[in-house]
Amino acid sequence: MLTGEQYRASLDDGRATYFEGERIDDIPNHPILGVACNVAADCYDRFYAPEADARSPLMGTPKSAQELKDRIPLLHNADMLAHVTYSSIMTLITAAGRMPDMPVYNARIMAYVEEMQAKDLRITQCITDAKGDRSLPPGKQPDPDSYCRVVERRADGVVIRGAKLHITGASLGHELLTIPAKSMKPGEEDYAIACCMRVNAPGVKIVNTSYAPVMPIPGISRSRRPIIAPRALSYSTMTSCPMNVFSWMGKSNTPPPSRTHWACGNAWAAWPFWPTARTFWSATRN
Repeated sequence: MLTGEQYRASLDDGRATYFEGERIDDIPNHPILGVACNVAADCYDRFYAPEADARSPLMGTPKSAQELKDRIPLLHNADMLAHVTYSSIMTLITAAGRMPDMPVYNARIMAYVEEMQAKDLRITQCITDAKGDRSLPPGKQPDPDSYCRVVERRADGVVIRGAKLHITGASLGHELLTIPAKSMKPGEEDYAIACCMRVNAPGVKIVNTSYAPVMPIPGISRSRRPIIAPRALSYSTMTSCPMNVFSWMGKSNTPPPSRTHWACGNAWAAWPFWPTARTFWSATRN
């Protein structure tokens, strides 16, 4: 298991996360994002056990209705990042259980869940696509990046491209669980992709926003001003990661393209993406 300090240190991994127009390289010490980081770190410390084989009681899989009932008070005392990690794990286990005819995917999913539980890592859910023109299906969008999709299949994984919006705690977790926002139809197989990747995977970029009020200090950028009542607004900040843009990988020595794709509120996106996602399943499902 990780301590709160080990969690803070784990965020120093080269991830590309932006806030109020600035790239944030030191999340724990940032005056706004650091508030939410400290909430997550406090939760790590609260449930930490020093034994080598210890597992977080927040992330175990309930085996009965009573175990699930007993889990609720623990989750009520956990932070939002732990909540979305637990729901991600349960989503994966549920999906695996509904695909008994696909043993290879079942094995991959359960191995991934075991790895996340053993390493005590946090997973955030990338579900909502940008969607674009909602009267049109994914494959007929004027901007094909309106929906996340597979653009290349390789021996070591897939390359996906597109945008995901409103990702709770995206900059504060370790893994991004990327799943479709809707059921896909025949002919939309490239959009029926579910996989996970590291937050710091090359090409992944995250733009954060916060609705937390800050001190009006002339001459200091908004991203560097202290939050008013930071503890009360910690969950508001935790949910301030609305845009996660996945796009092109290309060759490792080739600079990515740069073009603005769309706007969403006060968050915008214009970056490329990465790589070798750990693919769990990719199939059209009714």
